Amino acid sequence: MPHIKIDGHLIETSPGKTIIQAAYDSGMQIPHFCWHPELTVAGNCRMCLVEVGMPKRNQQGEIEKDESGNDVISFFPKLQVACATPISEGMVVRALSEKAVEAQEAVMEFLLINHPLDCPICDEAGECKLQEYAFKHSKGESRFDEQKNHAKKRQVWGPNVMFDGERCISCSRCIRFTKEMEQFWIIHIL
Repeated sequence: MPHIKIDGHLIETSPGKTIIQAAYDSGMQIPHFCWHPELTVAGNCRMCLVEVGMPKRNQQGEIEKDESGNDVISFFPKLQVACATPISEGMVVRALSEKAVEAQEAVMEFLLINHPLDCPICDEAGECKLQEYAFKHSKGESRFDEQKNHAKKRQVWGPNVMFDGERCISCSRCIRFTKEMEQFWIIHIL
């Protein structure tokens, strides 16, 4: 069973899991929009960006130690999406680092630029992950001062589906759900 560290917490998890699955299974939360444990991975919202590092190895292939006897960790130069990054033994993940938090704030700023509703005063109070994350993972400021886009509201897409384009952040979760559930029903029912 692989062992990884997420924000200083040692976690033992199953092989083949992703960082977000290992965190989720251990009761830790990494912010996300498009990921769902029962759906395929899209990795398109970028809210789950984290710092990832591995123990540094010397020329003989042995793990390098610092003066205190701890593993020397070499972090990847770019942030990784936790929903699509598979875990490996000894991996170290920083989901609450300054770099990761800045990335979450940048993603929220981008999503709110393209979201014509004002999350703090929206009527979905307590029912919307975007609003919740706007409070938890956003500075509450925007450098955007142009006119916001307005999408079509209340489009009837079927007897049970009403689409509100102004509340959509284009995470693709609903599309994947529909496609994957259709395939599930075809395979298991027919």
